[in-house]
Amino acid sequence: QKKLVEKLVTKSVKDAPITEEKRKLLLSMIDEGIVGDVIDLVVSATKGELDVNAIEKVAVGCCLSVLKSRQRTGNNKI
Repeated sequence: QKKLVEKLVTKSVKDAPITEEKRKLLLSMIDEGIVGDVIDLVVSATKGELDVNAIEKVAVGCCLSVLKSRQRTGNNKI
């Protein structure tokens, strides 16, 4: 199911009426696993399995992925 949701989100991003810059950022977030991490977080929350330490780890991972991606592309705007 997670892979299906990632594919649907990817298609939505590709078809969305947004700037190319935003499209690249969003696709990068998908490729870096950020969307997958958010899916895992939502599933855990709905099952009542949320662990505060795990949330912190996911949040830090998401932020680092975005910053690394921006650094690689030379685009420092957020």
